[in-house]
Amino acid sequence: MVALSIKFCKQPTLTERLTMINKHKTTRLTVILSTALMLFLTPVGYAQGFEFEEFQSIPTQGATDWEFFTIGNDRYLAVANGSNDSTYNINSKIYRWNGASFIEYQSIPTQKGVDWEFFTIGTDHYLAVANYSNDSTNNINSKLYRWNGASFVEYQSIPTQGPWDWEFFTIGSDYYLAVANYYNGSTHNFNSKLYRWNGASFIEYQSIPTQGALDWEFFTIGTDHYLAVANHRNDSKLYRWNGASFIEYQSFPILGSQDWQYFMIGTDHYLAVANNSLYRWNGASFVEYQSISTQEEAIDWEFFTIGSNHYLAVANYSNDSTKSINSKLYQWNGASFIEHQSIPTQGAHDWKYFTIGTDHYLAVANRLTDSTYNTSSKIYRYGRSQYEEAYQAGRQACIDEPSSCGIQNCSAPTNVATFDITSNVLHIPNYENTYWLKFGLTSWEPVQLQLQSFGEIGAE
Repeated sequence: MVALSIKFCKQPTLTERLTMINKHKTTRLTVILSTALMLFLTPVGYAQGFEFEEFQSIPTQGATDWEFFTIGNDRYLAVANGSNDSTYNINSKIYRWNGASFIEYQSIPTQKGVDWEFFTIGTDHYLAVANYSNDSTNNINSKLYRWNGASFVEYQSIPTQGPWDWEFFTIGSDYYLAVANYYNGSTHNFNSKLYRWNGASFIEYQSIPTQGALDWEFFTIGTDHYLAVANHRNDSKLYRWNGASFIEYQSFPILGSQDWQYFMIGTDHYLAVANNSLYRWNGASFVEYQSISTQEEAIDWEFFTIGSNHYLAVANYSNDSTKSINSKLYQWNGASFIEHQSIPTQGAHDWKYFTIGTDHYLAVANRLTDSTYNTSSKIYRYGRSQYEEAYQAGRQACIDEPSSCGIQNCSAPTNVATFDITSNVLHIPNYENTYWLKFGLTSWEPVQLQLQSFGEIGAE
């Protein structure tokens, strides 16, 4: 076998076995890695160098929901605050992006606010809040606010019974709001409501029996429109629009449902339910596709796509002993979702994904710690990890000025091998069949490799 000859600019100090792979065969060789800083190799198993890292911390009080929206060129985040340890009658907040962070913009009185829903009808912008309780009763009014050009002002009051979620959607030219009523003070077994816009306000359109409803999810497959309800106290249901109303279409024999999340990957349709099941549409119904390990009380799923990568974030509220647990981010590997990142949270209740410019963000509503509702919710920004940033900075510095890395008397950097951090491979240039080195390092080592000559690689 004629091996690859590698020239080092400094005395080698580390030996690792790497695997060389070409199109036709695999052959192994041992190479010596010097500690000069031309390249950085990532520890095995590191999540491709990109992850969400904390960007901003916002004080909240029993936060249960984030809602991101834009009006004109302005970006906003609304948080539903539920409790300050002494009362449910507290203010929820709207924050506006100032170009660098979110700052408080408006305060709105709510009564254990648990959900915000933003929508637009014509040129008018609205925010609906689900008010769950006023300290004495669950049978209170939830509110609809309209944007007046500078702030949101109350527009309509809607009677609700321990509501937990609003869902806005359109069918044809009609606008609808569905409310998930959870508890009326005596029972969970009563009706949730569907309202239709009459041109001036929302009026009751359909009443649907539910059992501790916590979430509605509207979606369309082909020309069919569906509403899924998460019944916490009984089987969850899927309803299909028949042209005039929603009728039951499918029942899911699961108890303790908290949330539905509909999404598509390619041409496939999926429904994820919190706690832990993922369903796929088979052309006629949803069938269970994957079970995802979550904590005992997984409250919310959030699906999003960055580039060609698909993710599911789960808000883990608690386990058997504490609210201070990790929530998880899962990435689609082409066949299933696998764990990608673990994020510390405090009674996590909701994730909200959004973009500003080219930046990607995830906001988590931390409802409470083990002792108080007065905690901080977090905004995370997606980007290069600290390790990849070090890799990029170090590599570029060495290419620009090799002597700055202690590399002396080396030939031009055009012969220097390059590392692709997204695929964890080291590319050796200038060889007609293009070989790749797959690394197996277990520590963070700055390394420099420079090619001196090539020989034909034979089979072992």
